[in-house]
Amino acid sequence: MNPVHVHLVVNHVPIAATWLALPLLALALWRLPNRDTWLSALVLLVVAAGAAGATLLTGQAAEEAIEGRPGISDARLEEHEERGVGGAAVAVATGVAALGAWALGRRAPVPAICATLAVAVASGSVLAWVGYSGGLIRHPELLDEAPVAPTR
Repeated sequence: MNPVHVHLVVNHVPIAATWLALPLLALALWRLPNRDTWLSALVLLVVAAGAAGATLLTGQAAEEAIEGRPGISDARLEEHEERGVGGAAVAVATGVAALGAWALGRRAPVPAICATLAVAVASGSVLAWVGYSGGLIRHPELLDEAPVAPTR
């Protein structure tokens, strides 16, 4: 397995884990006495933070492996790298906030769950934005200027 493959495998985890945590947080608000649902969401957000860090660490080797190849835009690589650094920071901050919400949630569960939900929505959005820029590196069909196939 080469660095590009490792990066492509790992980079989906923070996005998926964050977006899986969102309905669990909403369910935790709806079924407040059940703290297991909330704890599951918090664990997913901590996993997302760790995976975001791993994704960032594998990104440089993946970039070096594909840099200069035909069809690979250096500008898109740089944009994705910059977004990736910010996305990892947001995901790690969300993981830390989830741990803090868990500690505070024993005394004030509703505000802690609401705050965690808001931070997770922001994190999921930023991570999706980072993933989209990564997809543009090898998927020109995502671009607005990509040619459209003729219809019959």
